[in-house]
Amino acid sequence: METVSRKVYYRDENFSLEFERFEGDLLIHCEVKIFSPSVAKQGIIVFGMMLNEAMAGGFERVFTVTPNPKFARMFGGTSVNTVNYLGKEYEVIEWDLRQLL
Repeated sequence: METVSRKVYYRDENFSLEFERFEGDLLIHCEVKIFSPSVAKQGIIVFGMMLNEAMAGGFERVFTVTPNPKFARMFGGTSVNTVNYLGKEYEVIEWDLRQLL
């Protein structure tokens, strides 16, 4: 299993977006500390910039594993699987960058 440690893409007092390579794809980690419409708007802008950089970097797929799929879908992701970890359900959400070209 190929992984590289997390790198911070964006962080402020309300929102952070981190990423790491995972088996040739880009795995993202998002944390929202305070949710508001303005934080959501900033998050969508930052996430769009990250997707553009991922495409430019040759990635074909970006994904996350989340207990809050509604939030990830707000960013345009598609649910592709469900996993159970320690009795809790998580959804795998992906962004197929080939569809964005």
